[in-house]
Amino acid sequence: MEQEIKTFVTEIGAVELSPEAKKFFNRDNYFKFPNTQTLLITKISRSKKPFYGVDSRVIEVADEKCPNYFLILLSSNKSGWIFSKREISLQIKNGFWRVAADKNHKINYGDLINKYSFSSIKQFFERVEQRGGKGVVRIKISDLNIVPYADISFPEPRIVNIADEEIQKAVNEKRFDKRGFQSHLAELTNEWNSGNADYEEYIRRYTKYHIERIAYLIESGLWKEPIAVCADLKTIKDGLHRVLAAKFLKESEIESKIIGD
Repeated sequence: MEQEIKTFVTEIGAVELSPEAKKFFNRDNYFKFPNTQTLLITKISRSKKPFYGVDSRVIEVADEKCPNYFLILLSSNKSGWIFSKREISLQIKNGFWRVAADKNHKINYGDLINKYSFSSIKQFFERVEQRGGKGVVRIKISDLNIVPYADISFPEPRIVNIADEEIQKAVNEKRFDKRGFQSHLAELTNEWNSGNADYEEYIRRYTKYHIERIAYLIESGLWKEPIAVCADLKTIKDGLHRVLAAKFLKESEIESKIIGD
């Protein structure tokens, strides 16, 4: 395997295909996003003006077998161009990628435009999301790095322990908070500090919010909305309350979207 491809697929968290998929895609430049069936066809060109050959027979099989897939044309281990199944079809239909005598679609530098390009792993994931994403994957909750909420506004941060009994009590008493932590942080901080609250009162309010937020997600069912994780499938970027709600409900997995580094 080319070193640039190896580094790239490691960075994006891609994995080998299943034995069944390898019956159709049996070279070492075919991968998939973890916990999905989204095929990734990767190619590398080291030329100053990159050019590529993509086997037309592979495209035909991918069109038949894969609901969605991506063609990734690398110019380095973190930059290149990405095309979705639909975009590949349009390039071929419109005659931009012609089939040569060797059955390869010839893709020249002049055929590659900025709207398909990426120059970092983060931008790669942005391009993927723009093209319908990797779909939702299911991740074991036990595999996630669940870092407890901790107040850091005072010299000695205090970790907030949220007991299942307190969550159940909030559900029973219908004490719910609809406000998202990140989207309403300024408002919440002002509320926790109102009335010149001392530190103990601040922590009481801070903890009460988290309990009632989790209770709301349980009652409304919104804990089922996918969380956002990094490519390592462990680091939570958004959705800790949903994870804690799922844990309370004794769920073993939670739906997630991979958003990059």
